[in-house]
Amino acid sequence: MKIHWHSNTDLIDSALENKIQLEFNFRQKIIRFFIENNIKECCTDYSCYVFDYYVDSEKIEISKETPEPYYSKLVKIWKQFPLMG
Repeated sequence: MKIHWHSNTDLIDSALENKIQLEFNFRQKIIRFFIENNIKECCTDYSCYVFDYYVDSEKIEISKETPEPYYSKLVKIWKQFPLMG
């Protein structure tokens, strides 16, 4: 999978480490979510799924770069995903 970082601020080292950890945690949770919800792989390894990480607000959204039909299917169930909890 790909995660694009979007930020309007410069991050100091300690803040950057925290943001990297949030991305790492997200990657673990989203893969578990895919497996538990029988969401099929695309490109044999989930690499077609693309996300936008809005660093300043710590929000992650599905990117429109994710190809169809994967984008539409994921959008339908996205609210079920416990993002950072």
